[in-house]
Amino acid sequence: MKRFFSSLFLGAAVLAVAAPALAKTAPDLSCMKTAIAVREAVVQKAFTAYTQSINTSLAKRATDLAAAWDLTETASRRAAIKSAWVSFRTTKQTAKKMYVKSRNALWATFKSSSKACHLPTGEEPSNESLDVQP
Repeated sequence: MKRFFSSLFLGAAVLAVAAPALAKTAPDLSCMKTAIAVREAVVQKAFTAYTQSINTSLAKRATDLAAAWDLTETASRRAAIKSAWVSFRTTKQTAKKMYVKSRNALWATFKSSSKACHLPTGEEPSNESLDVQP
């Protein structure tokens, strides 16, 4: 019986010391609002850069194709048409890679910064899979 009470007392002492450490902090909602606002601004900036690059590339392709059709020699015209399409494809691929790189970096930053907001387990603010995909 004496051993029971001493272990009960020891358990209560450990619990009294550990309880404050186990207490959960309240979620910081203003922290999340700020993290989300920053994330959304960066998403918009990255997507705007992507679409501007695509628009510029489309305009260049149109100009290059029009110039190619001004050529009277068949071999030169074919080479110019092919060059216009290859250039467009390369620019489009580069723009997509840059967008994906920016997107991945911003989501990584958001995930780390949102951890400081002390959200409860299961409350996931990201929905990263629903983000804009080019």
